Amino acid sequence: MKYYHEKIAKNDKVEFIHVSQDEDTKDAIDWAQDSKFPWLTLTSTHISPAGLDAYDGGTPSYALVSKHGRVVATTEKEVIEKIKQLTEK
Repeated sequence: MKYYHEKIAKNDKVEFIHVSQDEDTKDAIDWAQDSKFPWLTLTSTHISPAGLDAYDGGTPSYALVSKHGRVVATTEKEVIEKIKQLTEK
């Protein structure tokens, strides 16, 4: 979370979205708030309408997607490394 606040939060090259598998929106948002996630939380009901079902790799999963919709990285390690590259430029 420290890295997020220091390097990502104010960086317009990276945006985090948390997609919860909870079907209950209140449960999903409560969990995200308890976890102190400062980014947008969507529930499983938003996955298809938002066009995110193509990136769903199970729970938990990571996907770094370019602004053009291309998957750039899919493992936690790859995602973090790519974000570091983007945020340190």
